[in-house]
Amino acid sequence: MKPSSESLRRAGRGLALGLGAVGLTVLLVGLIVSLLGGNPGRALSSIFAGSFGSASSLAEVCLKATPLLFTGLAIAVAFRAGGWNIGAEGQFLVGMLGATAAALYLPPMHAFPRTLLTLLSGSCIGAFWAALPAWMRLKRDVPEVISTIMLNFLAVYLVEYLVRGPMKDPTSASDWSPRLPDAACLPRFSQIAPVGRIGVDSIPLAGGLSVAGGLELGRLHLGVLVALLTLAGVWSWLDRTRLGFQLRAVGLGTPAARSAGIPTGRVLWIAFVISGALAGLGGGVEVSGMIQRMYRYAPGSPGYGFSGIAVALLGGLAPGGVVLSAVFFGALSAGCSQMQRSAGVSIHVASIVQAATVILLVLLPGLRKRFETNRPPES
Repeated sequence: MKPSSESLRRAGRGLALGLGAVGLTVLLVGLIVSLLGGNPGRALSSIFAGSFGSASSLAEVCLKATPLLFTGLAIAVAFRAGGWNIGAEGQFLVGMLGATAAALYLPPMHAFPRTLLTLLSGSCIGAFWAALPAWMRLKRDVPEVISTIMLNFLAVYLVEYLVRGPMKDPTSASDWSPRLPDAACLPRFSQIAPVGRIGVDSIPLAGGLSVAGGLELGRLHLGVLVALLTLAGVWSWLDRTRLGFQLRAVGLGTPAARSAGIPTGRVLWIAFVISGALAGLGGGVEVSGMIQRMYRYAPGSPGYGFSGIAVALLGGLAPGGVVLSAVFFGALSAGCSQMQRSAGVSIHVASIVQAATVILLVLLPGLRKRFETNRPPES
C-alpha cells in the first residue's frame, strides 16, 4: 500500500526540515558551548559518539525515540484534524498509570495476553483522557488548549496521589509502585534472539571518530517494534481510509468540510480519542518496556508529551516526518548525555537546543514567505 502524494510531500518537507534541524543544531551547540566556556569540537564529537558512535549508542537512540514517536504521532493526528491537543503529556502519564494498574491487579495469566491487556489498558485510559476535552469543546465550547493543559496537571497529581497511597510499594520508602510482574513486561530482543548484537559494534572513521556498525539488542525491548507497527498503521489510516480523508479535510477547512457533508464534530472527537490512545499506548510501552514501575513525577516531567509537539511540528505532521523527527530528538538526547560525561557540558543544553531549533524552524518558513512577498517584481 503506497502512501499518497500528499503524504509523500509532507514527508519530504519533514525531511527537509530535519536536515535543516541538523545544521541548526550543530551551529547552536557550538555557539552555546562556546558561551559556556567549553570546547565546541569536543562537545559535538561527544554528541555524535553518544548517538551514532557504537551499536549500544544507536540502541539508546531507539529507546529514547520510541516514546517520542508515540506522542509525536498523537499530536500529529489531532493537529491534522484542526484540534489543539496540548495534553499528550497527561495522556502519556495516565497511560502509564493504566498500564501499571492492569499489570499489578489483573489475575494471573500467560505472558502474551497479560502484556497485551497491559498495553490496551494504557491506550484506553489515554483515549478517555483525551475524549474529555473533545467533549468539552464540542458540547460546552471550552477551548481545548485550556482544558488539555489543565488535564496535564490533573494527571500529574493523580499519579502522585496513587503512588503515595493506594498503589505505593509497601516494601519501599520511595514514592513508586511495586515492580511490574515479568509476565506483564515487554521482553527484550536479547531474550528472544540468540545473539546480543546485530553486526559489529563500530566502524572507525577519520579524526578518531567511529560510527555504529550494528545494533545492540541487550536493552532494546519489543516496544520499539510496537512503535514501528503503530507508525505503519497510522500512516495507512490517514492516507488510505475514508475517515483519514475526512480528518484531513476537517483540518484543512472546517466550513468547507461541513458543506461537503462531513460530520466535523464527530471527526474531531474521533481524532482526539485516537490521539489520546496513541499517547496512552506510548505510556504503556514505556512503563512495561523500560521503567517497569510507576513513579511520582513533577509537572512537566517526563516531558515526552511536550516534546511530542516539537516532534510533530518538525516532522510536518506527517508520519514519515514524525519518525525522522523522533530519531533526531532521541539522538540529541542520547548524545547530550554523552556530552555531559565526556565534555563536562550540562545535559540541559539539549533542552535549550531543542527549543531554539524548533523556534527557528517555525520562523524560517514565515520569513521566507515574507521575503518573497516583499521582493520587487522582475522587470
